[in-house]
This record gives sequence, structure tokens and C-alpha cells, in this order.
Amino acid sequence: MMNPSCIECGATLSGRSDKKFCSDYCRATWHNRLYRKSVSDQSPVTRILRQNYAVLTRLLGSGRHRADRRHLEQWQFNPAYCTASRRDPLGRRIYSCYSYTYRLTLSGGLRILKA
Repeated sequence: MMNPSCIECGATLSGRSDKKFCSDYCRATWHNRLYRKSVSDQSPVTRILRQNYAVLTRLLGSGRHRADRRHLEQWQFNPAYCTASRRDPLGRRIYSCYSYTYRLTLSGGLRILKA
């Protein structure tokens, strides 16, 4: 019977019969490579939406519900990308980025309405 080998480095494995990696380092390296590939395979739109979501999360995490245009540009928030948009009863455009709902201000900033 052939001895199994580590799927990351090829070293001979000992111990459990269903073991796939020789060490925690090899296991982490293999999974990190898979994650990097999945992120690089994402479409540019998905990456922009994830960045926008991260900015909104950062704002709410710091207790803020507003941001000005300068901060949005600094944080690379792209207002041209959202997951949905609609008009409120006053006719203002309301945007969503996954679970966040926000409105752009006249000065180019934004106000988070709900998370």
C-alpha cells in the first residue's frame, strides 16, 4: 500500500489514515492559497461592492452614520455601485449595499439610514 503524502508539500504522512497535511503550516498555506484564488476570481463589481460594504461597516462600527465626500474618496467608496436603489416618499434616491441602506447627500457624502 502506498504511503499518503501531504497535499501541500508532498511529505510522507503518518498517523491517522485520513490525514491530508503534515503540519499546521502546510494546512494554513493550502487554505490561504485557495482563498486568494477565490478572491482574485471575483468580478471587479463584486470587489467594489465588498469595499463599499467594508466602508459602511467601518462607519457604523465607529458610531458614525454620516461621512463626507473626502472621507469616502479616502476610503475608496464608489457611489456608482450598489446592490439596489429606490425612491423614498419624498422622491430622494435611497441606495442599498447588501444589508445597509444609505442616501447620498447634496455635498457628495452619505448618510446611513439603517443597517
